[in-house]
Order: sequence, then C-alpha cells, then structure tokens
Amino acid sequence: MSTRTAPFLCLLAFAAPWSCANDDISSASDAQIPGADLSEDIGARDLGSAGPDVVNPLDATTLPQVTFRVTVPADTPEFPAVYVAGDFQGWQPLSEPHRLTRKSPELWEGTLSIPLGLIAYKYVRGTWLRVEKGPRGEELGDRSVEVNGDLQVEDTVASWADRPPRPSTIVGDVRSLEALGRTVLVYLPPGYETSGRTYPVLYMFDGQNVFDAATSFAGEWGADEAAEQLIAAGEIEALIIVAIANGGAQRLEEYTPWRDADFSTPGGGGQAHLQRIVQELKPTVDARFRTDTAPQRTAIAGSSLGGLMAAYALHAHPDVFGRAAALSPSIWWDDRRLLRFVETTGRPDGAWAYADMGTGESGGVPALRALRDAWIGVGFTAGTDLFVEEISGGVHNEASWRARFPDILRRLFPAPE
Repeated sequence: MSTRTAPFLCLLAFAAPWSCANDDISSASDAQIPGADLSEDIGARDLGSAGPDVVNPLDATTLPQVTFRVTVPADTPEFPAVYVAGDFQGWQPLSEPHRLTRKSPELWEGTLSIPLGLIAYKYVRGTWLRVEKGPRGEELGDRSVEVNGDLQVEDTVASWADRPPRPSTIVGDVRSLEALGRTVLVYLPPGYETSGRTYPVLYMFDGQNVFDAATSFAGEWGADEAAEQLIAAGEIEALIIVAIANGGAQRLEEYTPWRDADFSTPGGGGQAHLQRIVQELKPTVDARFRTDTAPQRTAIAGSSLGGLMAAYALHAHPDVFGRAAALSPSIWWDDRRLLRFVETTGRPDGAWAYADMGTGESGGVPALRALRDAWIGVGFTAGTDLFVEEISGGVHNEASWRARFPDILRRLFPAPE
C-alpha cells in the first residue's frame, strides 16, 4: 500500500457529497430540543412503552446482515445519532442495536441483523420528533426492502422534522428533468425563449451544489447568478448550464475512472457513469433544448473528484467534450493515473483545458504542476489552449470554487468580439 496520507484524510468526503473543509460537527448541546426526550416515542407512532433496549427477537447470528448507507442533509447534527426504526424491531426510534455510525457530515452507515422477508422502515434521530421528511418537509410513507440475504441499502434523507428544508436560491430560468435516475437541472440564458438560436453547453458534476443552497451539501457555486450577471454585462457568451446531481453515497464510485486498490472503497465506476452521460443524458438535453452540439461548444467542469472526471472526459470522449475545467482535481487518485492517461491518449484535436489548485490545499500544487507538464508534453500550449492556475490562498471547498467560477466562465465562453 502506498503512503498517500493527505488525500486519504478526505476520502470519506469523496465517498459522500461533502467538502472535507466543511466538517461542521455539532456539539452535544444539539442533542436536545425543547419538549423532546430522546427516550420518548412521540409522534406518528404510538407503540407503547417499550424501551431503547429492544432487539430482534431472533438470534442475531442467524439473521441476514443488511448494511444501511444513508446520505443526510449537511446540517444534520452529530448528536443524536441516526437510527433505523422499522416493523422488524417494533418501530423503536432509540434502539441501540439499530443505531448507525457517522462516517461524514452527510453519510451514516451501519450493518444490522434483519429478519428475512419484506421490511418497512424509516430513518429517525432518536425520537419521532426527528423523523425523516421529504424535500419540502412533507410526511413520507414507510420505506421498504425485501431481505433475501445479506445486502446493502443506499438511501437519501431530504430533511428532518426538526430541521426544515432551506429556501431555494435559484435565479433565472432553471428547469429540471429526470435522467440517469436522478434530477438534472438546466439553466437557460436570458432571451432563450425568443432568440431561436443555439447555445454552447457547460455540463457540471455535483449538480446539487451548482445553483441552489437548498440542495447543496456544503454551499452552492452560484453558477446561475454568475451566468446572469456576466451575460448581462456582455462579458461571456450566453450559454446553457446542465447540473448533474451526484449519486450521493455512490459519488466515489461514479467519480473515479479507475479502481484504486489502496482504499477499502476502490471506486472505478467513472467510465461507465460518463458513458451514460454521453449516451443517455446528452441526447436528452440536445433533443429538448437548442444546443450547439459541436465539441468545441460543449464543455464539462467539476471540482475535486468531479475535477478528475472533467479532465478524464476531455481525453476519453473528445468527440463530445472539447473543453474542460478541472477545479482542484483529485490528480492523486490511483497513484496519479490521470497523468499516464493524458500521456497515452495525447492531445485531442481542438481540445482546450483549464485546471487550478489552491495554495491552501495540502499536496495539491505539485500534482497540478505535473498535470500541466503532462498536457504540455502532449501538445497543449500554455496561454492558448491550456490555462493552469495556482490560486493564492485557495482551499478545497465550495466557497473557494464559487469565488473563482466567474473567471472560469470568462475563459470557457468569452463574449464574441
């Protein structure tokens, strides 16, 4: 095993959608809210006085082992913990055998002994006053899963009963469509409905963070605000921005093109995920909106592992993506395999690349310089079709990426002269 310790400290950040610089752990004082007692079973289910020591009635060693992985809102406190309550354990919201472990601010996980058969369950934080709710704070029906043996369950909690969802901050004309089994948001520039023209398109990873604070897990990029202001000022060409939500707990799998055996979650599903974007999502966007489909008019961007994927896409699908912006890319993944991939594939015809790294990102700048050298080595020209920036004081979080995003838009699609 190699000794890449600095990136490993942030690996859980990549395994779930959060920024390692925003590990805002709540204090134990958050464990209580007025009128609530963690030992009480209050609310939608009146199930008597069974206490928190309820366990499965069967011998746990003979039961299937079900791993629950649930992505939760970024402001979910560390205390009280997240529990799985269901018909298999008497709907007890504070049963210790059914408590999950916090892996990151947005990811809780635990392996529980569950009886065979169809089970109903919900996620709850110690009392029914803190049961999970829908995206708008609405009541939800019970979840269900068929347990036929050991399995892994992936879920997402949109909001909690005691922590109402945040208001939307979207500006401009932003529309939604369902693709790739998730929500995709599409920003349309001013005048789109009446112009009749086609527009260049920027595809962006981690779509939850692109437009809206209500869905962001560590702050939004404000891509809609930036585009509105820069288009109005005549600083950039009017464009369409497509924000592709990540897969929550599947983010690491989707955003790594190769497996990395140094980690317990080795990833490697990025090639397949990008293939689905190319074969399923892009044709849907092109059919529904007036897009300029030329590669030089189609860009892709992302940060961290999303930045790794953007750089990868430029070389893996040059017939689709002619421009890429990789912010704080995770070049370190799989022993810097991206560098070898660049050297092997060479410079695609007409390709244009941008990459950056903050000077406050541990170990990132040397890797960025190595990527710059690899790109120059295959024929890119600095200042013409290659722009590599070391951001003074920049760190690895959404606030830093938001601050430099307007300049990236100016570089990607400058206003016609």
